[in-house]
Amino acid sequence: MTAKLAEALGVSLDYLVGATELELDNHILQIIQWIQQLPDKGREHLFYLLDNVLQNVKAKQAFAS
Repeated sequence: MTAKLAEALGVSLDYLVGATELELDNHILQIIQWIQQLPDKGREHLFYLLDNVLQNVKAKQAFAS
C-alpha cells in the first residue's frame, strides 16, 4: 500500500517515509534499476561516461562564476 502511494506521488519510498531528504522521481529510479541490471563492464563504461560529463559540467560552472 505504501509503495503504491509513493509510486502515485512519483517519489521513492524512502522519501515518503522520511528516511531521506533526497527526492528521486520515478524516471530516475527506473534508470538506476536499468543500470543495476547491466553487466559489470557495461556499468563501468557508463560510469566512465557519466564521470566525464559531470566533470565537464562542473568545470563550466566554475569558469562561469
